[in-house]
Amino acid sequence: MFMPVLFICAFTITALVSVLAIHLTKNRRHYANNIMHAGGDGDIEGKSSLAYQELCRQRMTQGDTGSGRGSKSSSTSSWCEEVVAHSSIDISTGHVILNFLQECLADPQKIEAQWDAIRDYRSPDKHSVIGTEHANRNRTIVPCE
Repeated sequence: MFMPVLFICAFTITALVSVLAIHLTKNRRHYANNIMHAGGDGDIEGKSSLAYQELCRQRMTQGDTGSGRGSKSSSTSSWCEEVVAHSSIDISTGHVILNFLQECLADPQKIEAQWDAIRDYRSPDKHSVIGTEHANRNRTIVPCE
């Protein structure tokens, strides 16, 4: 009686491990193929740039199509439902922003370096030294910078 139960348990565990191994292998191959496809095509930036330009042209030619209708289920609309009447961003500004974001994605240390450069900046015109003196300090009010 003990041997058939042991055999069934061993068979079940072996089947589960093999299914897990096959699943992990397929996921790794799929991930590797996606990386090779995205990184191997040198013209992908040009294609995305052309697609972005075409999207901007279509958006600008549409003009004012809606009347600012709200959400169907809520009194407030979400950002994707709001109609932007006049966008002040042009294609060249959009490209500058897009290139900056792509550089930040390619090199995450760049944005960290920029943040380190401006993190400790204090305006020389605005300070709270006088407010922190004992004579001017109110115990219920804390000065803000």
